[in-house]
Amino acid sequence: MKLKPYPEYKDYGIQWIGEIPEGWGIHRLKRFSRIETGNTPSKEDERYYENGDFPWIRPDELKGFRPIFDSNIKLNKNGKRIARKVPKNSILVCCIGSLGKIGIAGEELATNQQINSVILDDKKCKFQYAKYIIFDSKIELERIGNANVVSIVTLTSTKYGEHIIP
Repeated sequence: MKLKPYPEYKDYGIQWIGEIPEGWGIHRLKRFSRIETGNTPSKEDERYYENGDFPWIRPDELKGFRPIFDSNIKLNKNGKRIARKVPKNSILVCCIGSLGKIGIAGEELATNQQINSVILDDKKCKFQYAKYIIFDSKIELERIGNANVVSIVTLTSTKYGEHIIP
């Protein structure tokens, strides 16, 4: 399907965005979403993992636009109780190390602390648009991330919420 171009475009002076249709605005990511940083139940305590069946996602399991339904490590009911769960269609973004690597929650799941989950307010921004614009913003994430002493780039959920999206 070929879309018709907008009649006029405007440059907001944000390099990674370029020109956007006249009449569009730019907003911070936190204006139309909630950002949840994952966590890791103690690995020393098998009570969180033994016989688990609830997906717990790490950065190496982020698969771009393919929805994620399973994980290598799973949480059981005890682990699920203390995990930070995110709903289906959350956009999972690696914000420590491989900045900007993304995945899509195919069902309710949990992530580790290297992943920020973008939980959209569907009345303010549609999932199909958001996943592409978030994927396309990887270069900007690398620019605004903080490198620490061992050169691992990090981006806090607060700072990620300030990310500008057209």
